[in-house]
Amino acid sequence: ARREQEDAEKAAKKNDAEKARKEKDSARQRRDADANRKRKDEEERRESRRQEDEEFRRREEQLAETKRILEEESSRRARDEADRQKRRVEEDRQKKADEVEE
Repeated sequence: ARREQEDAEKAAKKNDAEKARKEKDSARQRRDADANRKRKDEEERRESRRQEDEEFRRREEQLAETKRILEEESSRRARDEADRQKRRVEEDRQKKADEVEE
């Protein structure tokens, strides 16, 4: 009977040790899965941020190009208007000179 009890206690210890090992493995797997999920989430956040930064830079470049084009157009229009006014003044001056000659 004592031998049976010792064998039963030994088997119980072995079962407890196996159960503890399985729990430990399970906890390790959960930690690994959590770490992998966190790493993946962080990589996705970094990639998303990189894409946002890239899109922001692209939009800034587009705005700078649009601004440059608008400034060139404005400058061209201002030159054209100045040329027109200059021509009008010259035409008026010529008209007056022609009137004076007549």
